[in-house]
Amino acid sequence: MLYAQGPSKWPEVPEWWSYSLLREVEACPRQWALWNAIYPRIWTAHGYPKRPYIASLQGRVIHASVNEIIRFLRRCNCQSSTDPQIPSLLKEIGGYSSVIRRNILREREYFENNPRSVDYTEHVFNTLKNRVHEIREQVQTLITRVAFLGGNTMPWTGAEHTGLGTTALGIDSYSEVFIQYPEKRLRGITDLIVASASNCELIDLKTGLSHDWHVEQLWFYNLLWNYDRKVNPFKKEVSRMALYYQHGIVDIQVPTPVELAEFESRVLQRITLATAGLRQCLPYAKIDYKLCKYCGVRHLCDEYWRSWLQQKIDQPTNIMHDFELLIVEPRGSLSCKCEVIASNVLHDGTSVLLRLPRNIGEIERGQTIRVLDIFMSQSTEDSSTPILQAGVQSEFFAVD
Repeated sequence: MLYAQGPSKWPEVPEWWSYSLLREVEACPRQWALWNAIYPRIWTAHGYPKRPYIASLQGRVIHASVNEIIRFLRRCNCQSSTDPQIPSLLKEIGGYSSVIRRNILREREYFENNPRSVDYTEHVFNTLKNRVHEIREQVQTLITRVAFLGGNTMPWTGAEHTGLGTTALGIDSYSEVFIQYPEKRLRGITDLIVASASNCELIDLKTGLSHDWHVEQLWFYNLLWNYDRKVNPFKKEVSRMALYYQHGIVDIQVPTPVELAEFESRVLQRITLATAGLRQCLPYAKIDYKLCKYCGVRHLCDEYWRSWLQQKIDQPTNIMHDFELLIVEPRGSLSCKCEVIASNVLHDGTSVLLRLPRNIGEIERGQTIRVLDIFMSQSTEDSSTPILQAGVQSEFFAVD
């Protein structure tokens, strides 16, 4: 059982900002800081260990597989996603399913020595392996939506732009291009750029549902492209922006120079506010009752566990909940009598019976623990004593 203990060192305020970083810090400076701090008591890696979540991992696998296949097909000089030689070419890399399985294995590498995912990793990645056919269909759908630009005047160079882009883009399609606005310390990686002699298209591949912020993200990439003099030295303008989803393609209106200038001003103002939230001695915790429940480091946030806050997180009683508990009487390795310290469904001081699906380590009388994602039901023996039944997704953390 890991400890719900704060970091030994908070992260430095970022020098460079991407769009995703800005959204993360805006959502909650404390959450971003907790994820990126140092925890020598837990492990030697950077940041707090993450849990594997099937939905996010599946999206990452789809995204990585699509980009890998696009780069391969462009190296083979395929002119479109309907090129008849694609099936035979893909056999050289094992086909769609092999690419997907390799990317599943790459994702798993992070969790091999992750102390937080020991009991859950096998379940998650077995589920992903069983979804290879489903993932393959999603990858194929996105591949067919990608338009390749013919008439190349230079060889495929997309690999040069997966890191710090230093080469001007020629007339071609480029996957995962690093672009930046050095003067404002802004940067990002676009999924696909289709460059012609005089302009370019910015395309972002999305594996999930559509959100309003997807449009703003493309505006951000447009801003970077306009001011990146290494990748775009000839100041080619953006002629088209599009979001490619499983359900179809959504074209986004390209902003005018005035609109983009106003957008830049707003972004810089937002970064100033986000930076201020991080510069506090204890990074600011932005309490949002709808989002806190899904924060992956909420067990480290004392504000979340304050009794008055827990009572405000209004959730139905038939879903998973979080509890801070005082161990009153251990009953073997798989159950114990506890008293509620903080909960959004039970009052402080309520007696409960905690049932565990596995041995989580030594549990001592008088110990305080924080339990995430646990089901609550009524006892069959005594209806006045609620039962907290842990499942495969439940997590337990000791509080110092």
